[in-house]
Amino acid sequence: MNFKVVWTRSISRATRPDRGTVQRFLPEIVEGDKRILIIDGKPVPSSLARIPQGSEIRGNLAAGAKASRKPCPTGAATTATLNRLKKRVPVATAFPSRKSASRS
Repeated sequence: MNFKVVWTRSISRATRPDRGTVQRFLPEIVEGDKRILIIDGKPVPSSLARIPQGSEIRGNLAAGAKASRKPCPTGAATTATLNRLKKRVPVATAFPSRKSASRS
């Protein structure tokens, strides 16, 4: 349904025009996707759920998705994901915490 949009945007942003991005379709998208904010390695208790509307499958707010506050997922799977992210994602220093700001 949105293949043309996804493909066009993927290849136009790629470093080479013969490359694109492919993502497996997950039917659970009708329940929305979640954006989770992590501060000091801990998830904020609420997350932003972007829920597609009508026959649309994209959760983009610009495509008409509804924004909703949802509880942040908890449990072993979330903890394991956070631990993997801590090893791969550098700590942002653009907005230092008060502790690190007071050390300067």
